[in-house]
Amino acid sequence: MAEFLHIRDFTRFRIKGWMIRLNPRFPQSIIEPPFRSEPGFDGARGPFTLVSVSRQARVQKGLIAFHGKTHTFYIKEFFHRSLWDAAKHLLRPSRAARSAAASLMLQKEGFFCPDIVAFAEKQFGPFHYSSVTLSTAVHAEDLYAHILQTADDSSAAVLSERRTMIRTLGQTIGKMHAAGIMHGDLRPRNMLVSQEENGWKVFFLDNERTQKWPYLPDFWRLKNLVQINMFPEGLTRTDRYRFFREYIQENPNLRQTSKQWAGRIMRQTRKRLAQKPYGKNVRL
Repeated sequence: MAEFLHIRDFTRFRIKGWMIRLNPRFPQSIIEPPFRSEPGFDGARGPFTLVSVSRQARVQKGLIAFHGKTHTFYIKEFFHRSLWDAAKHLLRPSRAARSAAASLMLQKEGFFCPDIVAFAEKQFGPFHYSSVTLSTAVHAEDLYAHILQTADDSSAAVLSERRTMIRTLGQTIGKMHAAGIMHGDLRPRNMLVSQEENGWKVFFLDNERTQKWPYLPDFWRLKNLVQINMFPEGLTRTDRYRFFREYIQENPNLRQTSKQWAGRIMRQTRKRLAQKPYGKNVRL
């Protein structure tokens, strides 16, 4: 039986004002607070390049060598979204700590996400004013990009694999909800898909707000199912039905009300899409 890690299993140490918690499966030499790199690859680390930046976070991608091999990693630096958000962190763990804990929980429950190598926090008393995660890269494709790339290919092989992937997606989200787990932001861009010998794998990103409940509230079930439906193009009505049919198979308690649920999901999705510049011409 696989041994699963918890946050308490991480090695804890302090360097240059950063409190760092390191996954014991990785060597301490991998850390350079706060996971920064020199401009060029020096045989051990770098270069790190900017992948995305928003009001909420900045993500960089780069190389780090250890155990004789070079590996790709992602650094995510979390920002406070407002003064209220900053104040809340007087009473709760940092965003990096929550992201790490949720990722470990998903893995323990049998779902896939990038491994958290380490996370680091800078504090002033009880206040976390900066936090960062270092995670492994996953050799998988953005779900949204994959849907768009295969949308116009009507060859039998591509259609078959596409439909299998959509069914796997429905099964995976269905199992996650059946386990009482809600994803904090289940948009298509927060999922990666990978075709492997034994089938498709779905990887979850941006797990900071992901939580496990004794019983999943209807509010979160609906919100997640609307989020995953927010495809402005590339997904047909039949594709959506395929997904939902597999989802219901994993949640048999919803079978008697499945039509009502489908109606609620579509109405809410149409409403959300209508608020987007790209969604006004989408037909669901």
